Amino acid sequence: MSASKDPMAGTAPSFLRIAPLSFCSRFSDVIRTLSKSSGVTPALAISFCLVSVMAGPLSVGAGAAGAPPDTAPPTAPPAAPSGPPAAPTPMPPATGAALPAPSDTVTKPDLNHAVAAARQRQWDAAEKELLAFSEQNPRDSRSRAWLGYVYLQESQPQKAADVLLAALQISPNLVDARNNLGNAYLALGEPDKAFNEYRAAVQLDPGSFQALYNLGNADAQLGRWSEAAHEYRAALQIRPNSPAAHNNLGVAYTHLGAVKQALPQYAAAVDGARGDPGYAANYGLALKDTDQNDRAMVFLNRALALGATSDQVHEALGDLYTKTGSYKQAVSEYQHVADADPKNGKILRALGSAYIRMGDYDSALNAEKHAVELEPNSADAWLDLGWLYAHQGAYADAIPALQKAISLDPHSSVGYSNLAISYWHTQKLEDAAAAWKKAISLDPTDVDARRSLAAYYLSRNDYTSAEDQFSTAIHYQPKDAELYNGLGIVLEQEQKWDAALTAFRHAVALNNKYAEAYNNLGVTYEKKNMLAQAVESYQHALKLDPNLSDAQQNLNRFSTSRKR
Repeated sequence: MSASKDPMAGTAPSFLRIAPLSFCSRFSDVIRTLSKSSGVTPALAISFCLVSVMAGPLSVGAGAAGAPPDTAPPTAPPAAPSGPPAAPTPMPPATGAALPAPSDTVTKPDLNHAVAAARQRQWDAAEKELLAFSEQNPRDSRSRAWLGYVYLQESQPQKAADVLLAALQISPNLVDARNNLGNAYLALGEPDKAFNEYRAAVQLDPGSFQALYNLGNADAQLGRWSEAAHEYRAALQIRPNSPAAHNNLGVAYTHLGAVKQALPQYAAAVDGARGDPGYAANYGLALKDTDQNDRAMVFLNRALALGATSDQVHEALGDLYTKTGSYKQAVSEYQHVADADPKNGKILRALGSAYIRMGDYDSALNAEKHAVELEPNSADAWLDLGWLYAHQGAYADAIPALQKAISLDPHSSVGYSNLAISYWHTQKLEDAAAAWKKAISLDPTDVDARRSLAAYYLSRNDYTSAEDQFSTAIHYQPKDAELYNGLGIVLEQEQKWDAALTAFRHAVALNNKYAEAYNNLGVTYEKKNMLAQAVESYQHALKLDPNLSDAQQNLNRFSTSRKR
């Protein structure tokens, strides 16, 4: 730069740093790096953001509980949602799906008395009388059908299966015996055999609600959700107001990924059985999955009030409370699940995330440490722990945790980005640069990694590489004023005054409150000997931020020089 083009040679303007970046809501740390050139000493402040999988609440999939068939006397209160967290699973049908009617040909009083005892749920008495009658009448199928029903009510599925098979050997066309034999097989964990019996029952009586409903449950147990949905729909054609069939059709739709179609089915189930906690829970979980969070909280809390004990309900409420910023309530819900299932590492991670949002980092660290003990092969668990160590400034501890995360998931761009930040803070700058490069190779759109790598190159006076990273970052994020400001700094170092001027103008056009960019714009105007514009830019920077020392220094130096 010649004296003729710089009237204030020897009194270099102070080139302002990039302001702390706002792209991370959790953690930003300013690292000051000097980039030297003749006559100008720009101060660059790089803001790093640790990106973590804990950035949002941990989601869990919907869960569901099936219901006992409508025609059967209930043997227990409806169960709360159960099954794998990714999707709901209907429960097996209650025993005694079809209550056999007494045969018109039976006139012996002991059989009628046994049937009456069964109808009154006097299982011990009914069992004794039916056994006695069966022994006296070895070719009577109805007494064996009733006895199988009683065994199912007494939770003796193997005995039920044996006696029902005997009944069907005598009378193969007993629909109720086919249904209940299917129930026995389902209770014994043999859904294929159950399916065959239910299908035979449907073939014998295509208009049997119970047979169609049970056939749907067997297909559900076998993971054949399209077939299950078809059978539940057919059952609802026969009995349109069945809460159980509506609920389980909703379950099938949920498994098929059609949660919006499931919603009206769950709603119908709730309307038909308002006191059922399982139906309320399923509806609430489906509402959560479709982002109807306020209504979801209503029905999930209703499920708890009705007696639901499912951990999925508490977990889902924890997620919703996290979304709404009610972190103490989220912690309470997650802690409830953690107490009930101390080996649930996923819940501990969710608990740790909620503690982080509350600012209770010690409790968060305890939860995350416990999570990696329970899930030593979970890359996400190690990634969360590494993030938390880094947030607390324990970068030396963060590095091995993040290295472990990367070893478990070599394609984690987030892991490499956070590892780079930890390396940087422990003065392993070359390792940091290598990690940022790896992050970018895994995710070329990672603007934060490019921003940080550009700052590294600038600290090494590698302006060409820094310019390339800023320019590419702008390609992916063209509305980021701070990227243009960074690019302007690099271009100024390369003495590309016109290009730098354009970059700074872009920065202030995108953010007209960006005091630092106005100051940098003023510096570039000085370089181009556009002194009036330089003064105006410095003054505007100070109007936006009266405490901006670099702008004040530049303006004071400018005024002193003019007085000379």
